[in-house]
Amino acid sequence: MLHQGQPDAEEKWVAVIRDYTAYLDPSGTHDGSPVVAVAGFVAPARNWARLTKGWVSILRTWGLPYFHMAEFASARGKLFGRFSGDEDAQNRLIHPLAKLVRDHVTVAFAGSVEVRHIEAAVPAELREWFAPLPTAFQVCMQVLIKRWAEKRVPAREQLGVIFDQDNCPRMLQLHAAYNQLTAVWDETGRLGPVQFADKKRVIPLQTADMLAHQVFRHLKDGLPETGEIRNVLRWMLEGVREQYVTTIDEAGLATVVAKMLRQRPDRPPTT
Repeated sequence: MLHQGQPDAEEKWVAVIRDYTAYLDPSGTHDGSPVVAVAGFVAPARNWARLTKGWVSILRTWGLPYFHMAEFASARGKLFGRFSGDEDAQNRLIHPLAKLVRDHVTVAFAGSVEVRHIEAAVPAELREWFAPLPTAFQVCMQVLIKRWAEKRVPAREQLGVIFDQDNCPRMLQLHAAYNQLTAVWDETGRLGPVQFADKKRVIPLQTADMLAHQVFRHLKDGLPETGEIRNVLRWMLEGVREQYVTTIDEAGLATVVAKMLRQRPDRPPTT
């Protein structure tokens, strides 16, 4: 089930996915970014439905068509500039949104890579196979695949995977990375095909955006945010039963590259 909702319209439902769905979003994909993170949440369909309904209601109260963490945290843009210098208003919006995540998602996961590690470990002629976003995506998905395989979920139930479509030029890379991962790590077919959706229309992707931005800021600056926003996001994650965060460093990338050079495959091995 793909959960769409907009504050200025009736909630929309499009049946495209499985009983459990993972929504993922990247952060740090802009030019010059030192690190790229991919993060998201898993929840059953009924939980995503309840979260979406509550999320839309909160945004409607504030007259917001969507929530975007980077704009909100920096209080910039036409929609979120109103929060500039108004920490109380920021708290009144972020806290109920964080509570919805805390109350409804079951698993939080993230993967990341620093660009300097790619530059140090990967020869220039192989870099097209180790672009930062697909690499972070693979790291993130390996964690998710491994943990999902350990779940006592009926074999007939696949996990749906939905990714933000803002990185359209990289969709083919992400499709290839996902297909390669599932071929190697998902022999029993527990994962459904990856799909792409508009974050501004699909509410669960906005929750993934909150987490991805936090992970990115933590890796880039040492802290996810400042002041009360940081405290609220930490409180949000404390309520999530399972959390899996990993990264691939220079040594890990060097191991993958060495394996590639030994095997000379037609396509790169998974990270």
